[in-house]
Parts: sequence; C-alpha cells; structure tokens
Amino acid sequence: MGLTDQMAEFINQLIEQAEGAVIIRRSDLADRFNCVPSQVNYVLTTRFAPENGFIVESRRGSGGIRITRISTPAESLIAHVVGGIGDELGALGANNIVVNLARAGCISQRDASLCLTAVSDNVCGMIPQPLRDRTRARLLKAMLLRLA
Repeated sequence: MGLTDQMAEFINQLIEQAEGAVIIRRSDLADRFNCVPSQVNYVLTTRFAPENGFIVESRRGSGGIRITRISTPAESLIAHVVGGIGDELGALGANNIVVNLARAGCISQRDASLCLTAVSDNVCGMIPQPLRDRTRARLLKAMLLRLA
C-alpha cells in the first residue's frame, strides 16, 4: 500500500471515529507520514473532494483543516457537487463525479450511463480544445441539476 493510500485510510479512520467530521493539521499529517505538506494536499484534493462525498475547509489561524463526510439527501449532494465543478472539467473528472454519484445512490445506473456518454471524449472530443472542457462542465452541470 502506497503512502497516498495509507494517508487516505488513516484520515478515513479518523473521520469514522469522530462520527463524520475531523479537524487535523497538515503539518501533523506530514510529520506522521514523514512527507512534505504538498503530499498531504494531494491526498486531500484527490481523495476527499466533494465528488467523493467530502467537504474540506481550511481553518485560518489554527493551521488546521476540517474534513466532513457529506451525509445529506441525494439532491443536496448533487447540488453541492455541481457547485464545485467549476468552469472547466476534464473527462476523468467528469467520469469520477458521475461514478461516485451513482455509487452513492444519488443517480440511477441508467442516468449515470447517459451522463457518461454525453460527457465522454467520443462526444466532447469533437469540440475544439479551448471549448471542450468548458462545454463538458456546462453539460454535466445541466444534466445533474435536472436529475436532482
């Protein structure tokens, strides 16, 4: 098991013990896993992003961060994910969002399949690159909001 997996598992265990939310310091995690704080940031942004069912908030002054597992109704989770998509979205990011929403039961497998097809590179790949990821983001947002 790699460092990223170990750190993510450790944070997940902390969240479980704290019943859904935990406050930790990046420097404490970096010390515990003998790594640089940027590796902690990588784990937080890739494993604990909204599309994975988490909210990560920086706590100014204390140097800590709050990680909260989202446990709201499907519509709220979809709305939260849509709010976090931004202006551009790559194919991998779109795929992760849709798969995780389906896994969480927020959208049906059929709806997930339709969303994945619509935002795939087979469809969006025909759009010139400067507009491709922007169009993909707008398309996925519109579809998810309709499903919410």
